[in-house]
Amino acid sequence: MITTLAGAASKPNILLIVADDLNTQLGHLGDPTVLSPQLDALARRGVVFENAYCQAPLCNPSRTSFLSGKRPETTRVMDNATEGNRYVTDLELLPVHFQRHGYRTLAVGKVVQGGLKLNQQGWDRYESGNTKADAALNAQMNVRQNAVPVDERPYQSWAYEGDESALLDTHRTALALQHLRAAAAQTKPFLLKLGFHNPHAPWIVPKRFFDRYPLEKIPLPVEPVVPAENIPGFVSDEKRVPDATLRQYRQAYFAAISCMDELVGQVLAELTRLKLADNTVVVFLSDHGWSTGQHGGKLSKGSLWRQDSRAPLIVSLPGAAGNGQRSQRVVELLDLYPTLVELCGLTSPAGLEGRSLAPLLAAPARPWPHFAQTTHVRGRIVGRAISTEAFRYVEWGDGKNGQQLFDLAADSGEYRNLAREPAYAAKLAELRALIVKSPEPLVRNDLERRGKAKQAAK
Repeated sequence: MITTLAGAASKPNILLIVADDLNTQLGHLGDPTVLSPQLDALARRGVVFENAYCQAPLCNPSRTSFLSGKRPETTRVMDNATEGNRYVTDLELLPVHFQRHGYRTLAVGKVVQGGLKLNQQGWDRYESGNTKADAALNAQMNVRQNAVPVDERPYQSWAYEGDESALLDTHRTALALQHLRAAAAQTKPFLLKLGFHNPHAPWIVPKRFFDRYPLEKIPLPVEPVVPAENIPGFVSDEKRVPDATLRQYRQAYFAAISCMDELVGQVLAELTRLKLADNTVVVFLSDHGWSTGQHGGKLSKGSLWRQDSRAPLIVSLPGAAGNGQRSQRVVELLDLYPTLVELCGLTSPAGLEGRSLAPLLAAPARPWPHFAQTTHVRGRIVGRAISTEAFRYVEWGDGKNGQQLFDLAADSGEYRNLAREPAYAAKLAELRALIVKSPEPLVRNDLERRGKAKQAAK
């Protein structure tokens, strides 16, 4: 049992906050534009992992991975439509394990993926937080967008000026606050998972957050001219949008981040007001990153560029020696499950494929000779990326569809592909040897299913 929480021997509470599609463009991670004061404050209270990587740059595969403690190569979940336990039927998700060990488990918002039964597994109480008011706002936004010519249409965004209580994340926050107040009256430890919609599109965000980012002051990515041969054709199919459109896109995304940030602050303030903060481990993360115009205009997620593969991660353990520090060590979202198990003094389920980050919470700069693997499937071609502190190696189709190697110290934006340079042949081979592969084929089926459904509907 850990005794770092005010010297107590009781099990700590867990507040797990998961943002959706949030990249590392945050104040505490060095972004000069995005305003994230509440997360920046949490960063000063915990350990910031600056090199945290998801296991898949897509919602369901990533969430299934970190909630099960198993890689996509094990779960074989690579799309947003497949249940996490379709192939591995004995998955013991994190809430199931904590429930079995005496925790009251509560969830608000997205857990794995909307519509999947696994969302509700292991929770004493699960609430999606979805409302008729939010559905109506989405319908109104679609009407507004359809009234604008396609070439002039902003990307799924609305600077909203109505009643903020009707917004999805505002409602989810209110539910989470209710759970905290009820938990304060109980002696049983709790695991509360709060899933925010923002900054996932569509971005229906109060206008006051848009106003924080005047369009004329929003910077665009400044990138070098990259030789075509340095980027495999398989990954270079982006189409650049006009600068004016990209500024609108970035404005809406940044506004959604600031909106989510404010709500995080409300939850953390309530935790303190209820005198729960000294016995609660707070974890904040996103399921993966998101591109906002980098690499020739890439928008959205679903690539193996670092912008999509890297994710924010803060762990605040009251009393931890490393609080207020940053760790440059490479960690994986996969490490979340074993970390929380150790911090709460629980027995560990068999088969977890991550490792506890507890040693880094005590000494963030300690030696950590580990790497991260991110996997993504496009159609039936599997791509894998290996990330270390110094290099990233990416291959598609076992290298047949392209290879990339980047020196992160000299090229953190991944613009100079070293894969064909003889001087780096040994490093490429070294990183390639680290790749973990699945004994069974990995296939992304959701796009195929949608295509078949559309054909059947015709």
